[in-house]
Amino acid sequence: MGALILAFWRILLLRAGPQSAPASTTVLWLALLLHGTVGLLLALIAMSLPLALLYALVSTLSMVAMVHGLLLLFKKSARTLQSLSALAAGEALLGLLLLPPSLLYYLGSRGEGMSLLLALLSLLVMGWNVALAAHIFRHALGVSRGLGFLYSVVYLIIAVTLGDMVSMAGGGRMKIHILGICGTFMGGMALLARAQGHEVSGQDAGVYPPMSSQLAEQGITLHEGYGPEAIPEDVDMVVIGNALSRGNPAVEQVLNRGLPYTSGAQWLSDNFLQGKWVLAVAGTHGKTTTAAMLAWILEYAGMKPGFLIGGIPQNFGLSARPGESPFFVVEADEYDTAFFDKRSKFVHYRPRTLVLNNLEFDHADIFDDLAAIQRQFHHLVRTVPEQGLILAPQHDANLDAVLRQGCWTPVETFGGSKGWLARNGSRDGSRFDVYFVEEKQGTVAWGLLGQHNVNNALAAIGAARHSGVPAAQAIHALCEFENVKRRMELRGEVNGIRVYDDFAHHPTAIATTLAGLRNKVGTARIIAVLEPRSNTMKMGVHKETLLPSLQEADRVFIYTPQGLGWSLPAAAPASVSVCSDFEQLLSAVLAEARAGDHLLVMSNGGFNGIHGKLLQGLQGVDG
Repeated sequence: MGALILAFWRILLLRAGPQSAPASTTVLWLALLLHGTVGLLLALIAMSLPLALLYALVSTLSMVAMVHGLLLLFKKSARTLQSLSALAAGEALLGLLLLPPSLLYYLGSRGEGMSLLLALLSLLVMGWNVALAAHIFRHALGVSRGLGFLYSVVYLIIAVTLGDMVSMAGGGRMKIHILGICGTFMGGMALLARAQGHEVSGQDAGVYPPMSSQLAEQGITLHEGYGPEAIPEDVDMVVIGNALSRGNPAVEQVLNRGLPYTSGAQWLSDNFLQGKWVLAVAGTHGKTTTAAMLAWILEYAGMKPGFLIGGIPQNFGLSARPGESPFFVVEADEYDTAFFDKRSKFVHYRPRTLVLNNLEFDHADIFDDLAAIQRQFHHLVRTVPEQGLILAPQHDANLDAVLRQGCWTPVETFGGSKGWLARNGSRDGSRFDVYFVEEKQGTVAWGLLGQHNVNNALAAIGAARHSGVPAAQAIHALCEFENVKRRMELRGEVNGIRVYDDFAHHPTAIATTLAGLRNKVGTARIIAVLEPRSNTMKMGVHKETLLPSLQEADRVFIYTPQGLGWSLPAAAPASVSVCSDFEQLLSAVLAEARAGDHLLVMSNGGFNGIHGKLLQGLQGVDG
């Protein structure tokens, strides 16, 4: 070993004699191995692992190719071996010099002094490489100093260009900061950015499970609140969620500092959807569940799709992933894109397969009326290619009006008397036969409830068929489908009392969710606990239709915190209780519950962690 180290240094300094040819061969391959290792370590500081491996491979292979060519040209002379060993090892050793400060910079030591040190070391390494390569080429090729210098410059230009090409192909590692990161869409986007190898952080006013837990598990740093100090000094891109507006401290900091920023929908389009077969699911209700079904069908069929879904499908355990195929499933929300882009998010996605589940008035904080929403839906319809496919319910007057404005894409219907149909179904929707153009495709038997989920399944089967999955295979997949978290999710059972969590926050969704549960449990008591948390609910747009949507429940508790801005009609049934204090609400529900009850909590937010508090409190209820 000592002799090998001595030979290494003698060869590196070009002081070995012709008799060192065997040692030179060993040293050459060791030097190439060192060259590749150092290249990988340096690349890992700036790139994801797959990209770093590619960078190191390209760099080392270019060196091997040059070595092989010169060895053939000069008949493996001892002097050539020594020269090439020196070139490979010299570059690797100079790279090692850059490792410690580069690593410190990556870990956060990014002051002006560290930046200056890195710049000086980089110049030193570059200059030394030119001088070393010129010296080596002069000896290996037997040319003048001038030609040796010229060859070294050409070599370094080629090496740097190859490295830049690899880096640019993957976009390089970026530091991305997300404002509004715990929203369902923005949280999924954060997972996609992390999967690409970017360093991701973010902040939000409300950090609560399941999204906060999912992000933390992926190593994403979260900050509570919108303090401007949470935005990294060296951030490469700020992605701003649509919940933020001018006046927000973090938004103002981004603008004042002149930081690069974009919207979540635009970032998704630019970084993931270009060149993909996008399958988008839009509509007022059922987007998350249908998108989850569609992604699972493609996964079951071995197509390994990417997806971004506004919830956590339990078949996958996460709300977004890049995928390993051209297919990408996205939940297509009609809410506006950002404070600087008032188009609906879904116009950025350019789907090839589009599901339109349904359409009602919602999002009263950004849309004046139903016609304004229909206008945005028609913008989406305009982006679907002629060779694409749109799936829409047969009987939805609001969507029919959208399609009558102009449609250039074939349309298949579901949930009516033609197209995709469900027949011979159980009362609760847990089993039904699937038909397409009057031909039976198979039978779905699953754990989901309600006619709304039957329609969601028909739409997902039709969309999957368009991307190449036979209907029979899609039906088999749905028999193994596990619903999205917070969609009729059973959170626990204590003393014979079942506690469910559901995302319903619109009267139509509330009614269909309760109807599905009623058909499942028969005459057992249902206690509904509702937090009217969405912006449309807070504005009182649905106050006249809210109570009728709850009629399947035997007992209703509605949480109305201060600032709600409206109150229920005075003629509310005796079975409906309204509480403005959360602790009083919790106590009232616990006092009401008894063995055999089904306690359904509905909110599109965290609801102060009520599910866990109910389960804990129910420990004292007699079975």
